[in-house]
Amino acid sequence: MDDIIKEPVEIEVVFWFKRPKLHYLPNGMIRQSAPMYITNKNKGDLDKHCRSLLDSLTKSAFADDSQVVSLQAEKKYCETECQTGATIKIRTINEKNILGDMS
Repeated sequence: MDDIIKEPVEIEVVFWFKRPKLHYLPNGMIRQSAPMYITNKNKGDLDKHCRSLLDSLTKSAFADDSQVVSLQAEKKYCETECQTGATIKIRTINEKNILGDMS
């Protein structure tokens, strides 16, 4: 438990989803008409994915999800052989850098 972060953090996350087969041409290329963004209700709301992620990281990466002071999140389609899931970056924030020059 010593490596649990106890200071403010910022998180960047990309949730990766498989494209439906109808997005592809018979030759395996992506159709020009295939959507770039995932807005399908079956893939879930971005805020719910984030809430679930932050809850799962609590007590495993950081002490509490209230420490998250910045969150950048996206839903993307895998473009070939990438794995579905999430790519997560967690960085601690040095509060001195946040305050910076207040002039």
